[in-house]
Amino acid sequence: MQVDDYNQEEVSEKRDFTPLPNGKYVAMITEAIDKISEAGFKYVALTATIGDGEHEGRLLWPNLNLKHPDQKVVRYARQELKSIQVATGRLNIKDTCEIKNIPMVITVASYKDKKTGELKNKITKYECARIENMPQSAPTTQPSAAGGPGVSPF
Repeated sequence: MQVDDYNQEEVSEKRDFTPLPNGKYVAMITEAIDKISEAGFKYVALTATIGDGEHEGRLLWPNLNLKHPDQKVVRYARQELKSIQVATGRLNIKDTCEIKNIPMVITVASYKDKKTGELKNKITKYECARIENMPQSAPTTQPSAAGGPGVSPF
């Protein structure tokens, strides 16, 4: 196959999907899409994007199973959504799009997938992007428009 019309300058390199090191990262929810699982249950597929440091641009994909016959699954999803809401300062949302593009600090941990044995990441904690929660690699804070301390939203 010829690659006459291929311009390597227009194509980015393949993304890195190796697990992130355990730790805290500045991130934001950049997508929130309603989906249906293979079993037929509605869930919200989130994309969290790391916003700084050597892992800037890396993605994590937490899912919120807000509709499910197992109430433990629903309770866990609601707890995770509440944590995201508190971290973003958006407490009374009507739609998950309201939690998008707001910087927060996430804690990432590794685990071994039971089915494949692969090492994967999961977000274990969501925190407000206050100075005391910022990881070492976080950008320095800058004054907000109101004159108080703020956080760069990358």
